[in-house]
Amino acid sequence: MLYHYFKSLLILSSFFAILSCKTSSPTVDPYTNLTIGGASEYCKDPAAAYPIPVMGKLMLVTVHDSCLGHENIFIVNWPGKITDIEKTCAKLLALMYVGFKLDTDGVTCVYSLLKYDTDSENILNAAFYSMDCANSEEATGDSGAN
Repeated sequence: MLYHYFKSLLILSSFFAILSCKTSSPTVDPYTNLTIGGASEYCKDPAAAYPIPVMGKLMLVTVHDSCLGHENIFIVNWPGKITDIEKTCAKLLALMYVGFKLDTDGVTCVYSLLKYDTDSENILNAAFYSMDCANSEEATGDSGAN
């Protein structure tokens, strides 16, 4: 009797587990189109470009008003691998750009990491950030979301 009760409970719990798997919808990445290849092909005229040597590597920072269907994109490119050091350097450059905009233009910016990408040959990497800027009087909140 206990065996039949346990067997029924196991079948019922398996049924609910399978049912819950089928009802969950997959998450769609809104940034799948942000790629190194797409940026180099379609984002030809950056609003600003800065080659910056960081710890023995040349990192290229480009700022785009519009790129691949996204507004106010800040891209950091570097050769090699994506490691914690390179991620930290890219974040530092985004933070330094926030400070630069405040000092030079009186504009407060909030940045947010969108994604990392590597090209098809595994030679070049990029960190894509959104960079929302407003005059200091209009902006509220912290100037670094990430």
